[in-house]
Amino acid sequence: MKLIDRYLIKSFFLPLFYCLAAFLVLFFAYDMTNNLSDFLEEEKTVSEIATFYVMRIPEIFSIVMPFAVLLAILYCLGNLSRTNEIIAMRASGIALTRIIRPYLCCALLITLATFGLSEYCGPIARRKAQEIMPKKASTLTQSISQGQSTSFVTFENTKANRIWNLQATDEPNKFRYISIRHYKPSTRRIIRQLEAESAEYIAGYGWYFFNVKEIIYDADEKPKDTSTYKKRRLSVYDETPEVIFSHAIDDEMNMNLKELKNAARTVKEESSRYYSLKADLHRRYAMPFACFVFVLLAAPFGIFHTRAGMMKGVLTSIILCLGYFVVAYLLINLAKEGKVNAIVACWAANVVFLGVGAYLVYRMR
Repeated sequence: MKLIDRYLIKSFFLPLFYCLAAFLVLFFAYDMTNNLSDFLEEEKTVSEIATFYVMRIPEIFSIVMPFAVLLAILYCLGNLSRTNEIIAMRASGIALTRIIRPYLCCALLITLATFGLSEYCGPIARRKAQEIMPKKASTLTQSISQGQSTSFVTFENTKANRIWNLQATDEPNKFRYISIRHYKPSTRRIIRQLEAESAEYIAGYGWYFFNVKEIIYDADEKPKDTSTYKKRRLSVYDETPEVIFSHAIDDEMNMNLKELKNAARTVKEESSRYYSLKADLHRRYAMPFACFVFVLLAAPFGIFHTRAGMMKGVLTSIILCLGYFVVAYLLINLAKEGKVNAIVACWAANVVFLGVGAYLVYRMR
């Protein structure tokens, strides 16, 4: 790494840290004001409140990081312009595109870090926070995140036309009081039902049911034939415990990418649930790239030579970045309603504003 790269990167990360810290403090102060009565009502200790907000950091980090990058790059380039360092670099034969290259590399790394944090830490931390504040989560989500077996899980596989009801145990692959109802899709009339006292899922082998009763229903939904078994292996059921629990989580924000994919795999493609899951799945991939896009949008406006130019550049770049989020979330909401393809909706803002940023950088040379 060249000396100029080290200097530019160092000048970028310090304001980035300050911006992130300021955003986090503002969020926590605002959230504490709104939730103070809930904390007092639940009689939470200082330690529990602190843990609650620590668990919220990954979620807030992924939201505020693009804006922190935006402000940091504006400050960094503005400071270099104010001290005439940009002019000195250009007089030395260094192109403006070469000056912003280290910032683009940093933005790419930040993009990957934001994606990793939101994928591997975000859902787990959010569930942990909901354990501390049960009012923030449904009863079902609490029981799943805490590993409790006090609530039944209901899961409908709309592609296979069957509904599962079962109770989880402390072991993730064992269940009790299982009921699987097969229905006719046109009328949702129950045509067959399997009831079992317990069941176990073994990877590579499938489901084993114990003390099983299988009931066949006639056209009036009256039992026509009943069979009983002490133990029965049924490979026809391809749902895994991961798929079932993915549907049991009632908030997509609590799911990681694997859980979102599992949930979408067993939902009919024309259903509103499917559209919502697919939109959220592609949103997870697309939105972290806002950090990279914002550097391209802000860099041309961060370099100024007059005070008026500074104000104009800062305001223009902020308006463009706000426009990015307006377009992005408008399209994502349309995708959740099935009006726009999820891939197009989630990536359109990145492609369009990336092109705008690239054009502005090209014009800046």
